[in-house]
Amino acid sequence: PMVVTCFLKHPVDYHAFDKQPVSTLFFILFPELKFHLHLLSSLSFCLRNKQFSEFLKTCPEQSELIEQIDTLQLAEKV
Repeated sequence: PMVVTCFLKHPVDYHAFDKQPVSTLFFILFPELKFHLHLLSSLSFCLRNKQFSEFLKTCPEQSELIEQIDTLQLAEKV
């Protein structure tokens, strides 16, 4: 199982609903569909947070990214 986060040097226009070019890609590779969907749901929750989306633009290190995701998930449970 693996999640890969790629920060693109040159954003790509994927004709997104918000008309913004895409600068961050997430690749989710899991053999079990149930866990894959759970992770996709968690990622979707994080991406709805404007501060998290802005944070991604800083191309954070892996440890910072994981810490930020953990913080958002903990806040959701409160």
